[in-house]
Formats: sequence, C-alpha cells, structure tokens
Amino acid sequence: MELTEKSRIQTILDNAWQMIRETDIRWLPVDPFLLAERLGVRIIPARRIAKSEHFDPRSVDRERGAVLLVHREKKRFTIVLDDGPHPEELLRWTVLRELGHIRLGHADAPEEGGNLRKRSPIHVREAERFAAEVLAPLPLLRAADTTRREAIRFMCEIPDPVAEEREQALKGYDETCRAAEEWMRRQFAEYLKPVAHCASPDGHYGLLGTIKRNPEGRPMNQKHAYVETDEKGRFLFCPRCGNRNFSEDAKYCKMCGIYLFNECTNQSRFDEQIGSDGWCGRINPGDARYCEHCGAETILTQLGLLKPWQEVMIPKKEVATSRVPDPMEENDGKPIEISKDEIPF
Repeated sequence: MELTEKSRIQTILDNAWQMIRETDIRWLPVDPFLLAERLGVRIIPARRIAKSEHFDPRSVDRERGAVLLVHREKKRFTIVLDDGPHPEELLRWTVLRELGHIRLGHADAPEEGGNLRKRSPIHVREAERFAAEVLAPLPLLRAADTTRREAIRFMCEIPDPVAEEREQALKGYDETCRAAEEWMRRQFAEYLKPVAHCASPDGHYGLLGTIKRNPEGRPMNQKHAYVETDEKGRFLFCPRCGNRNFSEDAKYCKMCGIYLFNECTNQSRFDEQIGSDGWCGRINPGDARYCEHCGAETILTQLGLLKPWQEVMIPKKEVATSRVPDPMEENDGKPIEISKDEIPF
C-alpha cells in the first residue's frame, strides 16, 4: 500500500525521536561521529581506502559526500566519507544523513546473490528529513524559542540550507510535534536551563554571558578518560559540548565558552608553590586531574568532565577503549581493504 506524505513524515519523525531516546542524546550539537560509534557503524575516509576491483574510492559522489557500504554476511554498515576540505557542519550533516538511510531501512542487506535497492530521490529526501530532525528536533527548537535560521544554524551546527528548512518547518508546527514537546523538554532539561555563568571570577574559563547551555553539561552525557590535545596543549575537541570546529588561534569554544586548555585553577595568594602574582595557571596534559606543578585541581576536574582517577587506573588497553575515538583513525594509517561482500548503496 502506498504511503501518504503525512504517514511518511510521521514514520521519519518517529524514527528520529526514537533514536534520540535510544542513544540518550541530551545535548546540542549532536555529534554524529560518536552516534555512529554507538550504533556500530564504521566511518572511514575515502582517501584511506585501497584501490581494488570491488570498490574505487574515486567513485564517492562529491556532491552527495558519502557512500554507504553494506556487508552481506555481517549485516554491517560502513560510511565512506569524502573528507576533503568541507565545512565541519557539512561533514556532520552527511554522516547523519547516511545513518538515516540505515535507520529507515533503505539499505537493508540482501540475501546472498541479491541486489541492494537503488538509492532513490525519495530515499534521499527521507534520509535528509531524518538527519534534520535528529540534529535540530523541531519540538526542541520550539522549547528553546529558537525559530530563526541564524540561531538554529549556530545552536545545532548545521549547514545554512538545513537551518533554513528547519525555520520553514517550524511555521508548519503541528499536533504531532506539540505532542512530542513535553518528553523532549524532559530529555533536554539540563540543556534548556538558562545560564549566566562564569566558572572563574577572573573570567579565565567558563561561560560568559547568558546562553541556553548548562555549564555542567557534557556532549551526549559522556565523561572522558582523557581529552586529546595538540602540541600546544589545546583540546582537539570541546570536552563539554563536543564542538570540533575551532579557529586557528581560538582559546575558547565558540559554542559553549569553555577554555580550550587544561589550565590549573590555583589562585591562592597564600600558596608558596605558585608565583608571586598568586596564580599558577599552568597548562596541563589532557588527562591531568590535578596540576603537575602545584597539585591544585585542573579545569577539567573542576567542571566534572573527566572520569574519576579510580576508574582509569586499570590496564591501558581498557582505558583506551573508553575515550571518544578519532572517527578517521583506523588500520594504523595503512590503506583499508574493502571486501567483495561490501556492497555500495
């Protein structure tokens, strides 16, 4: 029986909202890479794939930005991502769209010898609607009183055309969305708390001004064993909101305002271990709970963003699996082979 447009949209919304519940998304922006990991979906860059007769990485449609591979036997999905010089929000959008194809059953693995269904324009529209609803749920936008394109784009870190679609969709806000608003408010209760907060009276870190972000929040409710840093000691991703898109000289996260270095918080003028100006403020590694120079708490500890040391003093192999992985990190830098059983969708 042919689905009506209304029932088709209802199915998409139901699936998107169910994924938010199942994966315990409680914060914006949503991290599609972390979401894919939780769903068991592998993400690899096209440039890392070894050329073979089974799959040519050059076949990745640059306009679409990704190819979804379906393993016949293992029923496993792999997203091959065009990781060229694209805006961060476009990469995130592309990954979530491919997760939409999986969730909506567009790419179910065929039996041996069977063929995958072709990706149709209807499939693409449905997956895009799904991605938009996970990244920027209409009931949450309404609850946060975020209805203009510019604000939606900033809050959800999505491409401008998607933010524009969300703005238009809010004008057709219907009973289905109103019915979901109550549980959506509960799900994102911490995120929706209005905040006027600065964790340090001297403004060294924390939120400056009033913005709908709770300073105690974490991306998708996760603490870290450690936070990876670059050679200067700056975080590779924001440990609080998950933002990975920083300017070259950024010192603070543009999304939630956290200081992007694991600085010592010792400001006691009576502590002889620190300088005469009464401020240690040294930069520590991303796993430091306490300052290596004076023993005071670091920013990551004070904001509650790291797991307790008791949890991480276990074999190194176990600790490594608990961190948020680099989605592009696989096979120790060697070319990745694609099996003949992995069929492009």
